[in-house]
Amino acid sequence: SSRPPSRGRPSPAPPGLPATARIIRNAQITLEVRDLAVSAARVRALAEGLGGYVSSEASGYQTDVTAPPSDQSRSDQATSARAGEAVLVLRIPEARLTTALDNVPGKDKVLSRTSSAEDVTAQMADLDSRIKNQKASLRRIRELYRKADSIKDIESLEQELTRRESDLEALQASLASMADRADLSTLTVVLRTPDMPAPEPEEDGFVAGLRSSWKAVLV
Repeated sequence: SSRPPSRGRPSPAPPGLPATARIIRNAQITLEVRDLAVSAARVRALAEGLGGYVSSEASGYQTDVTAPPSDQSRSDQATSARAGEAVLVLRIPEARLTTALDNVPGKDKVLSRTSSAEDVTAQMADLDSRIKNQKASLRRIRELYRKADSIKDIESLEQELTRRESDLEALQASLASMADRADLSTLTVVLRTPDMPAPEPEEDGFVAGLRSSWKAVLV
């Protein structure tokens, strides 16, 4: 799905912070539904109706599947789903995250619900200040570069320019990523059918080690 341009209204700032507080909010809700396909379609429609979009999705209608990760999702891991399960990762305007949680299909059968919030106002202000300082530093280096009259000075200044430009790009990327996560909250919706098979129990390290050793002996 294409990313919509809309943004949620910023949250009011706590005392002592800039006029607009920036909060990164994330939530996950697991629901029991009768029809994965129908419920997944409703989740997509909900995201679009709130000015958001689906960044990744996986549905295990019959067998385990894994969807490629989205570069716009807060998580760097792939979205995966087991048989009888659908997992949708939504990006929702921060101010509308609560509305999304209150209106997901199957909300009357919530199996689990978690959420978190991180105030990044100070971090973003710091990054913005460092970017301004780095730009001013680059201007000074470029001025020195234009006035350089020896090969040694030119080579030295070229290396310094490259380093500082790289540092500036890294700071700008960090600020853009943080701003994106503050503008659009990440909501992971897990849909499960009533007859979804239970996952196989995980072996502890000792048992797994014995099994691995036994297989090595047989080989």
